[in-house]
Amino acid sequence: SGALQALYDGRNPDAWVEARGGLLFVAVDNTTYSVSSSQHAVLKEALAAVAAGDACGVVLMVHIPLYTPELYASMLAGGRDVADSLCGNPSSSHHPPDAETLSFIETVFSSAELAAVLCGHIHSAQCTRILGEWKRERPGERVPYPCHGSMQYVVDAGCYGGYRLLTFEPAGLAAAVDQSARL
Repeated sequence: SGALQALYDGRNPDAWVEARGGLLFVAVDNTTYSVSSSQHAVLKEALAAVAAGDACGVVLMVHIPLYTPELYASMLAGGRDVADSLCGNPSSSHHPPDAETLSFIETVFSSAELAAVLCGHIHSAQCTRILGEWKRERPGERVPYPCHGSMQYVVDAGCYGGYRLLTFEPAGLAAAVDQSARL
């Protein structure tokens, strides 16, 4: 890790936090399919800062997507062997989740302060709900739109041009825009 230290601009490569535009971006290195107690503590501190009113929300950045039943099913439906491709997958034979990793995932899935989880690894553009309710704009609309809560966004392979462009807006601003559109 010494040769790569310059890439982290003095940050701890295992976990770090950076404030941008009222959000706390938390990076956690889960490339071993696990999360340590010190990494979990970094996330908890950031979530506590939001709860105390010191920031608007947390955006978690990990390499390996966190296991959700929906993401797992979506990948299986696509014909991919995914048992060992997601962090915290209870059916993994090569990377079974330890207690700290499961606790970390529980923190993520239960935190209203979390705005989004950004990840890659599986090289497949996916989006799954972590927390919150779905809102549909018109009856019968097939594409869900999150009204509130958080999503996990997986990006396609960057080497093939994959990327995601996300815009974060305060909930009050989004509601005001939504109301003005109805007037």
